[in-house]
Amino acid sequence: MLVQFSWLWLAGTASAETSAPLRSVDVIAAGDRATSLALQARLLPWLDARDVRLSWAFRSSIEPRKVLAQETSGEAVLARIWLDVRSTDRAILYVVDTRGERFLVRVLPVSGDYDEVTRESLGNILESAIDVLLLGGEIGLTRESATAQVQRELGSLEDPAPAPTPVAAATSSPAPAPADRAAEREAPLPEPADSDVLVITGVSIGAGVDTLSGNDAWRIAPQASVYFFGASAASLAGFGWFSAGYHLPSTWSAAEAGVDLHGPALHLLGGVRGRVARSVWRAALGVGAELTHVEPKSFDDEASPVAAFWIGAPLVSARVAFEPYLAERWFLSLVLGADLDLAGHHFDIAEGGTRTPLLEPWRVRPLALMAVGFDLGH
Repeated sequence: MLVQFSWLWLAGTASAETSAPLRSVDVIAAGDRATSLALQARLLPWLDARDVRLSWAFRSSIEPRKVLAQETSGEAVLARIWLDVRSTDRAILYVVDTRGERFLVRVLPVSGDYDEVTRESLGNILESAIDVLLLGGEIGLTRESATAQVQRELGSLEDPAPAPTPVAAATSSPAPAPADRAAEREAPLPEPADSDVLVITGVSIGAGVDTLSGNDAWRIAPQASVYFFGASAASLAGFGWFSAGYHLPSTWSAAEAGVDLHGPALHLLGGVRGRVARSVWRAALGVGAELTHVEPKSFDDEASPVAAFWIGAPLVSARVAFEPYLAERWFLSLVLGADLDLAGHHFDIAEGGTRTPLLEPWRVRPLALMAVGFDLGH
């Protein structure tokens, strides 16, 4: 069995208290009305489940300079969002963190019209950004950095697509406040914030197993892991994974002799992580190294074991993980993987100058891990 203690870095921050007061998200949209209404219909029940009120207004134009000049509006407004879907070749999204005066700016290419793919992308970005804010995190860039980004991507702080005729209509859709919203609320996933590398820390404790060759060659190893997640609000993002463990003493034996084994192992991997509903999956490849203390044992009175010694082995490692969130901060981590031993060590019996392999570990060694984790926040 393999016991793991994990310090988990996710892009995001600590969970919001379930008793948090009702807050609001204010959206101003300009341009394609069908896209705006589709996003409004998507966000309204999603925010309602999180005790957040949605206010939605339509305008004829959106000027980046005025968006970036917004000041903090108080805790009652979680975020102010500007959705510019007037252009036929790009959609522009601004999300302002009203508490920290940070600005998330996204420019999405559009192929002539706003199809379901574009609407899904816009919705994913909005939900991811709001999730991070609800969890107490930060999104986007500082005012100065966001201004530089807009000038670089749009070429100007002026209105990129002024409309000739004004359109003014506004709606406000307050979310009802059930008596016990906490019992209904889905467990939110910590989501990578955009543009800045933001992390939360967590801890997980679990049990797993790896093997040298099946049969009685199973090993137990307490292990500490650190996951570095790249900042992204997209469905896929890169991450790095470092782990350090220690294989506890175990005995592997045949009829004539055996070995007592124990020692540390290190792994460094990189890969991608993605989201499936309220779960996270990860896939990673990397390298590792094991240092093993070997103490030979003889079961034959006429044979004498050699002195204990250490051996090292470079590894190529692969891991896949699935992590469903059980509650607002609790998650279950299920990991499968394998290590390729590049050294190919084996343990021999020497008789009359002839060495005969007695114990030969598999070159590819499978492993499995199950852990329960808790996001601590920072």
